[in-house]
Amino acid sequence: MRNSAILVALLLVFVACKQTKTKRVSIGDDSEVMGTGLESADIEAMATLAKSLLDVPELTSPHLEEVPTVAMHPVRNETRHDFDAELIVRRLQTELVQHANGRCRFVIRNKADLAVLEEERNAKRDGEYTSKKQVVKKGADYYLTGVVHSLSQTSGKLEQDAIWVFFELRDAETAEVIWGRKYATKKVGRTGVIYR
Repeated sequence: MRNSAILVALLLVFVACKQTKTKRVSIGDDSEVMGTGLESADIEAMATLAKSLLDVPELTSPHLEEVPTVAMHPVRNETRHDFDAELIVRRLQTELVQHANGRCRFVIRNKADLAVLEEERNAKRDGEYTSKKQVVKKGADYYLTGVVHSLSQTSGKLEQDAIWVFFELRDAETAEVIWGRKYATKKVGRTGVIYR
């Protein structure tokens, strides 16, 4: 009897291990483990959507006297979900820099990056590090902001989230909105998926 119990336990462990094999999937595809919050496929879609920013004449017209600078501000989370808002900004920035081809420049305005920049600048000015140049920080001509909103519903073991991500490019002097896009998704699933 005891040997049968051990055999059954080993069989269950073997079956469980066999079913949980790790595999590589595309970052832009939905996965088997999916909740109702933002997923990697959503962030990839936002990056694709952001490329239309490079069609704004104020940023990429060949007749501009100087190359404009866009400050990328952190995305504000107004949802019940906990997600890495910095990941959205970094992914958008990477996509935009890759496709801008020097027609416009981007600076990030998050506290961590600014602290690293300030530390480096201070070390150069104190003579701790050498420097080819010492200049003032680059100001922005425009700033890109984002905010995430959602409507959430739960019933028993199911939950539903409609999520909207709004992006706006604003003139840094007048606050005029010169570009705006939204990304929207709606998901229904079982409760219990945890985002980290």
